Amino acid sequence: MATSRTGGAFLAIWHDIERGQEGEFERWHTQEHMPERIGIPGFLQARRYVDWSRAKHGCFTLYDGAHIETFRSPGYLARLNDPTDWSKRVHPIFRNFIRGACVERAATGGGAGGACSTYRLTLDARRRDDVLRHCAAALYDIASLDGVTSVRVGANVADITRVRTKETELKGPNREDVFDAVVIVEGIGLSELNVAQARVLELLRADGLIDADAAHYRLSQLLSAAH
Repeated sequence: MATSRTGGAFLAIWHDIERGQEGEFERWHTQEHMPERIGIPGFLQARRYVDWSRAKHGCFTLYDGAHIETFRSPGYLARLNDPTDWSKRVHPIFRNFIRGACVERAATGGGAGGACSTYRLTLDARRRDDVLRHCAAALYDIASLDGVTSVRVGANVADITRVRTKETELKGPNREDVFDAVVIVEGIGLSELNVAQARVLELLRADGLIDADAAHYRLSQLLSAAH
């Protein structure tokens, strides 16, 4: 049976950065932003993944939380409404920003792989629960693919991230409800995950699955609350 490895909730973020500003973003995200987030009660782990060669969504960030309410907790909202001076300079260079707080429906595997794939799912609302159950049932077959280290399925709870804050104002237009669910596949490397993509999409296929937007990234940084 698939089981959760962490707290059962995560915040998934995809975006681009204004061309030429990727280095500034990574300095800020490494030195200030991820440590700041991990200091918020309920944030368990932060991971940044990148592939700046992508035409869209060159960065993916994943935050594990103690529970779904972590992502609209007073501590988190206080941080979002009091951005640092460095944050005020960096947030305006974000582009194509997508964010979703997800309840983890199923997970298998462990550890952190050197790369990850995200499959952002658009679902027929009438078949949402059926598709999520199908994806959860497919976890072990996906996890058995060569080079795969772990798999998780999350259902987006769009209301969690719709609160307007100072940070969201700095970024400009955000998309909080552009996906219904996400399957995150971790692996030992990008080449293995690229090879696995066709089979993963085949295993996820179900009545009610409208679209699965796949992307692959290398791990850039991992930070845990224990650090």
